Amino acid sequence: MNSESKPDIAWYEARIRDLEATLRQNDQSLITKFNLTPMKANILGLLIALPVATPYTIQQRLELTSNAAKVQMCRLRDDLKKLGLKIESCRNVGYWLDVATKQKIKDMLADDAPSTAPDLAATPPDNKDVALT
Repeated sequence: MNSESKPDIAWYEARIRDLEATLRQNDQSLITKFNLTPMKANILGLLIALPVATPYTIQQRLELTSNAAKVQMCRLRDDLKKLGLKIESCRNVGYWLDVATKQKIKDMLADDAPSTAPDLAATPPDNKDVALT
C-alpha cells in the first residue's frame, strides 16, 4: 500500500470532530450553561442528539461501567430537575428527552450563543476622552 492510498490522519481527526459535534460530545456550551461536569454534559449531548439513549449506548459511547452510567444519569437528572427539565425513561427501553424539553434546552443554549453578525444598531463608543493626534 503506497502513501497515496492511505487516508490522511487529518481527515480522521476532522471526522471524529464532526461526529462528536453531531452527538454534542465535549460541548462546552452544555458545561457552562447548565453548570455540568464534562461527563454529565456528554450524557446530555447524547440525549439531545438521539431519540432514545439506551444504557448500553451511554456505556459504550462514553466508556463507562454500568454503575458509573447509572450514577451519572441520576446526578444529571437532579441537576436538570432544578431547571425544570426532565429526563424520561422506561425500563428495557432507555432514556430520552421529550420534544418540548429538547426545544427548551436548545432555546436556553441559543439565548447565550454569541452573535456572529455585528450589531449595527449599537451606539458607537464615546470617544470624548480620546486625544486626536
